[in-house]
Amino acid sequence: MILVDDESRQTKMHGRYLLSIKGGIRFDQGFQKLPEGRHVDVGPVGKNTHDALLDIYGDGKHDMQVAERLTFKF
Repeated sequence: MILVDDESRQTKMHGRYLLSIKGGIRFDQGFQKLPEGRHVDVGPVGKNTHDALLDIYGDGKHDMQVAERLTFKF
């Protein structure tokens, strides 16, 4: 998992995604806990968008600062 900081960068990313080489999921409100009564719209990432996101973020073709890298072993 790569967490990036785009605050002072030319490349900006408002959406929050969980991406893998197999597909992706989009979260419209991020990962924070929302107040009662509010919901997060979650949906699959389409193939064209997924390919573009992997090209940018999977291959590191961005100018964002990598804030943290997390690795999980199962």
